[in-house]
Amino acid sequence: MIAVITKYYPLRDKFDEVLDCAAALARDESGRRVGCYETRLFAARESGEIKSISLWHSQQVFEDYLDAVVSGDDLMEFQSTYLRREIDTQVYETVDTELSASLASDMAPECRTGT
Repeated sequence: MIAVITKYYPLRDKFDEVLDCAAALARDESGRRVGCYETRLFAARESGEIKSISLWHSQQVFEDYLDAVVSGDDLMEFQSTYLRREIDTQVYETVDTELSASLASDMAPECRTGT
């Protein structure tokens, strides 16, 4: 299992729109986040930052999702219209603890969302 932290830096006047978009991605309204166990969103209007933390089945599953998301010009258009800088994504290997092991065994490999 991996953890992915994604940071969005919206333009001040586009904060709510980016937050709505991040929430829609977390809810997986498009049904493309197969292999995502859970996503949490954190928003800090004062600093102008939105963070998404997701747990994914594997690095390959996450990369497959990214390939689907970045195909076409939608992402570039989104970044140039709504963000003051590029989206920042960091991937971490998870450390097996009783909690992460039980989470992986208890949850189906579709995205569970907590926003």
